[in-house]
Amino acid sequence: MADADVAITSGTGTKIDTRTVGAGTDEHRQVVVVGDPTTAANVGKVTPSGEQLITDSVRVKSGVGIAHSGRFTVTVGADGATAGRLWLLNLVASAVLIELRRVEFISTPVAATAFVTAPRVLVERMTFTGTPSGATITPVVRDTTDSALVGTIRTASTGITPVAGAVAYGFTVGPVLTAVGAPVPSLQEWEPAENGRVVLRAGQGVVIRQADVGTTADTRVFQINLAWAEYTVLT
Repeated sequence: MADADVAITSGTGTKIDTRTVGAGTDEHRQVVVVGDPTTAANVGKVTPSGEQLITDSVRVKSGVGIAHSGRFTVTVGADGATAGRLWLLNLVASAVLIELRRVEFISTPVAATAFVTAPRVLVERMTFTGTPSGATITPVVRDTTDSALVGTIRTASTGITPVAGAVAYGFTVGPVLTAVGAPVPSLQEWEPAENGRVVLRAGQGVVIRQADVGTTADTRVFQINLAWAEYTVLT
């Protein structure tokens, strides 16, 4: 919007918006609106509790979820493009945004066997339709007074039609090139910076899948720890 001058006249003419201060009516505080210089409707918001919001919309955290996958076995065959081991899903009718904050990957062999492959386990974006009904994992909530979590953790994609997306991050199951010695667990972590976190909108999710082949009679195992935050959006 262009800058303009407004002539202030007495009586019933042009007025300045004010709020009276205290009990008196002779003291006024001028009302100031923080606005977008190009779009008249884009002005700063105030929450019901009176907090000033400078942006056009704001995300308010409604809860944090933490989950452990249990143990998965590396297989000789790779998971299919729309298959996987673990899904974090934001339901189709969801009114919240889910922000993936942290993924931990722990892998280890469980026998003194030589493994000559190093399959990747990927964290991939995906979309879906339908209502998930596969086996669930109950997450831990950060605070029991938070809103109920909308994000759901599944170990099967039953009930949904998934569509594969792009790879966000990858881990590697370490090879064991000798049958001698004790297996050593491997911990790998992905904790993106705040401006690099994957945001899941309604009908979106991430899937964790073994993208490469393993070794025949593979006994290596891996497990996943996840943390995410959920936000409602004030407009």
